[in-house]
Amino acid sequence: MHTLPQLVEYLNTHGAPAQLVDQVRNLQVRHALTPQAFQDLCTRLGWRPRGVSVADAVAWVRQGVRG
Repeated sequence: MHTLPQLVEYLNTHGAPAQLVDQVRNLQVRHALTPQAFQDLCTRLGWRPRGVSVADAVAWVRQGVRG
């Protein structure tokens, strides 16, 4: 399981915009961070991770995040 700071670091490492990081934090606080919700955010913000595919990033989220 990842901690939220690990997820934020992962997103920042892969070039995520601040808006995406903030929305991921909000979802996590509400225990609503699912792989589908994460993928929807990426799509809505038009973000593609640097160095990994969106599918890989979604799989990383799927491994689980704890607050």
